Amino acid sequence: MPYLLVMEYCDGGSVEDKLRAHPKKITVPMRVDMCAQGSCGLEYLHSRECIHRDIATRNCLIDKGTVKLADFGMCRATNVYKIDLSKPLNVRWLAPEVTVVLESLTISH
Repeated sequence: MPYLLVMEYCDGGSVEDKLRAHPKKITVPMRVDMCAQGSCGLEYLHSRECIHRDIATRNCLIDKGTVKLADFGMCRATNVYKIDLSKPLNVRWLAPEVTVVLESLTISH
């Protein structure tokens, strides 16, 4: 039986597109609000034991002033995320607390 996926259309485009198209029009309070809305979406996912794994402005869509998380292709239903230390990490996107844990692992060896 084929799967059916229903998706909502967000006519505001991505946060990334909006920031690139109108960098001066997006005020600091507007940016903070977008971040807060994205954080609320992440909090909801985590409460459902779901890890997105690809949070980026390109994956945050805007619809009528509301930021919505999108692109769940890398999403995992788990409450634990394991980092494979044998593979290179993109430090640019790591949360600061991850670097503290990595430093303690390096020092303890």
